[in-house]
Amino acid sequence: DSELLVFGPYKFSRNPMYAGMALIYLGVVLILGSGLGLVLMLPLIWIMNRYVIAGEEAYLSRKFGSDYVEYQNKVRRWL
Repeated sequence: DSELLVFGPYKFSRNPMYAGMALIYLGVVLILGSGLGLVLMLPLIWIMNRYVIAGEEAYLSRKFGSDYVEYQNKVRRWL
């Protein structure tokens, strides 16, 4: 069985891995001075938010029920 993690980085973000990836991507784009990379980042984040994260959250809601809903109410999706 698995349990819902609500400590460590998950205490501050429901998706710390995706938030970290987005920050790394942003850092690389800024270091390289890539305007195109910055423009491409927006649809990438939108797709992650709309499809990937939303799908994962629907699964977690089914799996953990009210515990996950309570966690969603306490902790932000990103940061």
